[in-house]
Amino acid sequence: MEKIIIALALGVILLVGFTFFFGQSKPQNIDLIPEQKPVDLNPIGEDFYASQTDSGNETPSNPVSADETPIVQSNQFEADLNKCFLKENSFEKDLCIKLLSVKYLDESLCGEINPSLKDDCIKEIAVKSDYSLCNKISVNSIKFACFYESAESIPDFELCFEIPSDANVLLRDRCLNSASKKAKKIDGCIKISGNFFEEIRLRDDCLDFFVSNLQDKTYCTNYIDLNKQDDCFNYIAKNSSDSNSCLEIKAKEKKDSCLNYLGTSLGIVSACALIKDDLLKEQCAEKSIIKAKDLNSCYEISLALGRDSCFKQKAIDSLNSEYCNLIQGDFDLKSECFKEIAVKSNNSSLCSNIISSRFDLIDSCYYEIAVETKNPDLCEFVSAGQKYLDCFYLIAFNSNEPNICNYPEKTHINNSNYLVKDLCFKKYAIGKSDIDFCQRITPSELRKACIDLNADFS
Repeated sequence: MEKIIIALALGVILLVGFTFFFGQSKPQNIDLIPEQKPVDLNPIGEDFYASQTDSGNETPSNPVSADETPIVQSNQFEADLNKCFLKENSFEKDLCIKLLSVKYLDESLCGEINPSLKDDCIKEIAVKSDYSLCNKISVNSIKFACFYESAESIPDFELCFEIPSDANVLLRDRCLNSASKKAKKIDGCIKISGNFFEEIRLRDDCLDFFVSNLQDKTYCTNYIDLNKQDDCFNYIAKNSSDSNSCLEIKAKEKKDSCLNYLGTSLGIVSACALIKDDLLKEQCAEKSIIKAKDLNSCYEISLALGRDSCFKQKAIDSLNSEYCNLIQGDFDLKSECFKEIAVKSNNSSLCSNIISSRFDLIDSCYYEIAVETKNPDLCEFVSAGQKYLDCFYLIAFNSNEPNICNYPEKTHINNSNYLVKDLCFKKYAIGKSDIDFCQRITPSELRKACIDLNADFS
C-alpha cells in the first residue's frame, strides 16, 4: 500500500510539472541583438545636412522647449544619435555628433566629441541660439570669432567688447564696424580705434555709412581723417540748414562753398555774409535774395539788373504776373516774365503783354499754350510759318483729329506752293504712319510724295 501511495504522488508531481512547463505563454519581449546593417555614410539624413549648409549666419528660430518637444522629434533625435554611434571611424562619428548637436541646438553633445571639434561645435550653437555659450569655448581665437559672429547675427555691437582689445584689437574693430552698420547704430563707430584694415580706416568707414543722414555735428569730430571731418560738417549743414556747421569746416574754400550753397540753394541770406571771398559773397547775396521767399528782399539789391531778376523770379515762383510790372529797366526781361507765367498757367491773355519787337516770344507763348491746351484758335496768333503749320499739326496729332488740318485760316506759308491744310495732312499721315490720310491731299504730286514716304509702313 505504501508503494502505491508513493507512485501516485510521483505521478501527480510529473503531471503538475508537465502542465506548468507546456502551459506557460511565450515571453512578450525578447531582447535580440539586431542585425547590423552597412554603415550609412549619411546617417542623419539629407535634410539634416542640407539644413547645416543653408543655415549661414541667420538668427535661428527659438528652439522648442523640453516641455513642448514632440515625441516624434525626441524619437528622431535618438534615432539620429544611434546612427552616429554606429560609425566605426571616430572622426566621422564625432563629426556626425557635431552636426546633430547644431541641428538640435544641444550644446551638451559637444562635450562628447574630440576637443578639436568641440569648440567649433559650441560656437555654431552659440551664434544660432545663445551667445553666452561663447564663454564655454577654450580656444580664444574661436571664442572671439563666436562673439564676432553673434554680434553680427543679433545684431548688437556691444558684444564686440567681449573681444579684449589687448588680444585682438583689429578683430574687435572689424566687429564694431560690421555690427554697428547692421544694427544701424552710429554709437558703435566711435568706439573703433584708428586701425586700418585692407587700407581702410575702419572708424571713418563706419561713420561714412551714416554721414549722409546725420544732423548732429558732434559725430563729425570722431573722424580721424580731417578731410572727412570737413565733409561731415558739410553734410550736417545741408541736412539741417545750419550755417554754423559750415563754420566748423577747416578748409577755407570748402567752408565758403558750404555757405554759398545755403545762401543760393536754400535762400539763407545771412549765410552769404559769412563768406570770406568777396566776389563769391556778392554773388551769393544776390542769388540768395532771389531764392528767399520775401518779395521785399528784392529791394535790397542795389544793381538794377539784379533787382529786376529778383522780381522776375518772385513772379514766376508765385505765378503772379503783377510782379512782372515791377521790372523797370529791362523790357526783354519783363516780356520773358509774362511769357513764362502765361505758359506755366496756360493763360494766353498774358501773351499780349509781351513787347511787339519780341515776336519770337509772342509766337512761343501762343504756340506752347495752344498745343498744351489743344486749342487750334490760338494757332492763328502765331506768325512764323513753320511754327504756324506745326501748331495745327501737333494739335491734330495729339487729339487724333485729322480734320483740325482744315482749320488754318492762312492758306500759304513761307512762299510754299501748297496749302497749309495739305501740308498738315501730309505731316499727319507720316506721323501716324497711315497712308489713308494721304488721300485727303489735293495736289497729286504732294499726295504721291506722301504715299512714297509712307510706303514702308503700308
